[in-house]
Amino acid sequence: MYSENIKTMDTAGGLRAAAGGFARGIITAAVFTLVVFALFACILAYTAVSESAIPIISTAVQAAGALIAGFCTAKRSGSRGFLSGLAAGLGYILIIWFIASLAGDGFYVGKHFLSMLGFSALGGAVGGVMGVNLKSGRSNKRKR
Repeated sequence: MYSENIKTMDTAGGLRAAAGGFARGIITAAVFTLVVFALFACILAYTAVSESAIPIISTAVQAAGALIAGFCTAKRSGSRGFLSGLAAGLGYILIIWFIASLAGDGFYVGKHFLSMLGFSALGGAVGGVMGVNLKSGRSNKRKR
């Protein structure tokens, strides 16, 4: 009975840590997206950059945000990088889509949203694999 309680506590602690890593990854990615979009808005306002670049920049920034979310989430979890990164990328884009839908004309699923979903899933999965496989700088140094 005592060993079952310890296993339950380990599982609950692992889930709590994974949820914390998931939230931290998505918040980090959202802050990155907000900062880059603000910089791009300034560039659009004060230079001669065409507004036709908005969809391309939007897709690239949100894919990079999903990569960051996947990386941070998988780095924190330490295992199952592909799945945790994929979940973080999809969670990130769904939250961004929800906020954009509330601020815009409503909930719309079209070609642009589906492409964003695909790029975010791919970016999150790649970030998750990178997050699990990249070790910190200290552990990579050879001891002499």
